[in-house]
Amino acid sequence: MQFAPELKQRDSSDADGSSTVGALSPEHIANGKPTAIDLFAGAGGFSLGLVSAGFEVLGAFDSWDVAVNTYATNFDHPVAQCDLSKVTGQELLARVGSTAESIDVLVGGPPCQGFSVQRIGSDHDVRNHLVLEFGRLVSELKPRLFLMENVPGLLGKRGKELVAEFTSRLENSGYRVTSTIINAADYGVPQLRKRVVFAGWKIGQPPFVFPTPFIDPKAYRTVADALKGLPSPPMDLTPLPGDALHRRTRLSPLNQKRIELIPPGGHARPTGRSQG
Repeated sequence: MQFAPELKQRDSSDADGSSTVGALSPEHIANGKPTAIDLFAGAGGFSLGLVSAGFEVLGAFDSWDVAVNTYATNFDHPVAQCDLSKVTGQELLARVGSTAESIDVLVGGPPCQGFSVQRIGSDHDVRNHLVLEFGRLVSELKPRLFLMENVPGLLGKRGKELVAEFTSRLENSGYRVTSTIINAADYGVPQLRKRVVFAGWKIGQPPFVFPTPFIDPKAYRTVADALKGLPSPPMDLTPLPGDALHRRTRLSPLNQKRIELIPPGGHARPTGRSQG
């Protein structure tokens, strides 16, 4: 297996000055909340939703050091860097100090580049097999429920055989599996962002039901809605105090003028349609 030396947490210190970075301590284990583990965690979108919904995220894992460091900055629970194709479920459980019986939900978003409609060239991508690795870890960790997201292209010709194998393996492991395509705009996100979400639950348990969209397409939130009231960042290109990510981008006067000429709902590239 290939783990980073230790699980990471947001930098903090105990009263005696000792660092709290390290393996999970008992207080991180289930405290009456449903528990979850996040695989292929990236910057932590799944984890943010889980925490907001009241889950105890026991740990998160990703192979990319940049993502792991970003995750550690934004969450109090631990995250580890590892190649998930080379570890077992028991090794992951050992890292979070838990047992298979205590895991309620396993979530993950394996790399999607191989299935993207924007992909150019060969249909083969070495990362595609990570969908099956996620399925393997579901079978080994035996969560009550799993959720996996990817681009809708996973259901197309580049991924349909992989999906069939993924579904078959998990059904043979005792799960009911379903999937649907959701549009984030239907749930209040100011972006037309479609993703396929797979859900699986142990046979004999009540089925998982995807939430009903609650935003009418005529009332989708816009970027302007989301940014309304946000303070204007400094003109000198430095970050807004207290928000390191809120800063201006250096633009030439010509590019600034071009942006100002883009109409609402438009974009920077011509459509090729006749204006006549």
